[in-house]
Amino acid sequence: MACASRIKPGKHVEILLRLIADDGTIVRPGAFLPAAEKYNLAAGIDRWVITSAMQWLAENTSDENWPVTVSINLSRQTLANPDMLKFVIDTMDATGIRPEQVIFEVAETAVTTNITQATSFMLTLRGCGFRFTLDDFGSGLSSFTYLKKLPVDFLKIDGNLIRDILSDPVDYAMVKSINELGQLLGKDTVAKHVETLETAEVLRRLGVNHAQGHAYARAEPLKNFIQPAPPRLVVVSS
Repeated sequence: MACASRIKPGKHVEILLRLIADDGTIVRPGAFLPAAEKYNLAAGIDRWVITSAMQWLAENTSDENWPVTVSINLSRQTLANPDMLKFVIDTMDATGIRPEQVIFEVAETAVTTNITQATSFMLTLRGCGFRFTLDDFGSGLSSFTYLKKLPVDFLKIDGNLIRDILSDPVDYAMVKSINELGQLLGKDTVAKHVETLETAEVLRRLGVNHAQGHAYARAEPLKNFIQPAPPRLVVVSS
């Protein structure tokens, strides 16, 4: 499969999945995704998310409108399914979105389960212009061993290391090491679960490229992103 790449940056949002129960309550992914994995339904969910996200991109971004990039999380079942490659490319062609508008996020544990299949999957779609993030990096003992081999563009540092970075010198040292390694390998680093501006400042001083978390925004319906958010005002001392 061959595709042409057309690079153009955009505002970035991560697609998060929620299930609405019969009584209208919102069910978080930790409650239903493990069951979907167990009964081999995860790839089907991924197909729905990919289709919905690309259709939303096609409907709400243009050269005249504000540009946007979305991150889509993929399950290990998708990485092991060669039919998903054709599905992603066909959906891209059908919607007319630019591949650089989509960054696929893959969990470290999902990749290391079958690194050969995962690497082939990522290389094929990267050849089309899509990009990849290795999510929750630092959560497994094999992290550093596999990093050199994986064709990813972004390295997302495990949020459990970020939460206590202000008070735990070990977490601080691990985040510092992961960031330095990522920079050495030419990958942008992303910090998850950034809850305070103090944490964000520490990460900035360490040289981490990007941050996400409640210090910047909380999860909300995708329809709210059709228009750009107003500037965020922060009071600082001189």
